[in-house]
Amino acid sequence: MSFGIEDVKRLREETGAGMLDCKKALTEADGDFEKARDILRKKGLAAVAKRAVRSAEEGIVAAALNADKDRGALVSLMCETDFVARTEDFTNFASLLAQSILAHKSDDLTDLMKKSLVDSHSTIEDALNELSAKLGEKIVVSRAVLFPSSDENVALFSYIHHSRKIGVLLGLKIPDTVNKTLLAEPGKLLAMQVAAARPLYLNPEEIPSDVLEREKAVYREQAIQTGKPEAVVEKIVNGKLQKFFREVCFLEQEFLMDPNAESKSVQEYVSKSVSAKAGGEVEVFGFRRVEIGESNS
Repeated sequence: MSFGIEDVKRLREETGAGMLDCKKALTEADGDFEKARDILRKKGLAAVAKRAVRSAEEGIVAAALNADKDRGALVSLMCETDFVARTEDFTNFASLLAQSILAHKSDDLTDLMKKSLVDSHSTIEDALNELSAKLGEKIVVSRAVLFPSSDENVALFSYIHHSRKIGVLLGLKIPDTVNKTLLAEPGKLLAMQVAAARPLYLNPEEIPSDVLEREKAVYREQAIQTGKPEAVVEKIVNGKLQKFFREVCFLEQEFLMDPNAESKSVQEYVSKSVSAKAGGEVEVFGFRRVEIGESNS
């Protein structure tokens, strides 16, 4: 597999490693970008966490919840300039899109384009083209999320960052006797945690086996290079795995939003503070996070 100077530049931008090191890594990996990234990590020349490459395009994220607050939708609507992203026509359309995802119970963008836009006789695709012509910019729907995708007995909370660039849906499993509005404040705080801390998974059990094995391989190689005995190597690997869990798993993360600073982790905040407020056991069902620049792929 061949590679060019643009591949070397991209690897340098994403890892922070030097140009020569990136070129050597790509050569060793026979042009395979992911293998080259791992080679740099094993040599301690790249950042530990893989960061998504985000688009510089403008736009906003909009959210919608159904009347029972047990299902929600997020959508990111993209345009060319921040000026257009702030217009009333654009923000209203984003809101209608989120409501349409809920109404049609679908977040498949190809399917959605053929559906009707709520409060309109037009399809979403036709309405999108009309808006683009009116505002004079290319406008696209980059991501749509329906959560949960099936019927679940959950209390759902939404949060849109003040910049409108990030949106979150967070679901809690709560006792049947609890009024969902009682948990509005902790629900918002938990959703804000998702927005700020960028978790990838709910807990370690959700991490795909190939991702976990890949992390272990990188940590093991790093530990071996220290020259430590095998028993020590295993401890180092386990320690780094625990740190990885605290970075990417929501329930393992340090809880940043506790106004009283009484909870060390998200799990502790939910099991103690939120459950006490509800008067019964509360669990996190799951979450979805959308940020401008991401796609459905």
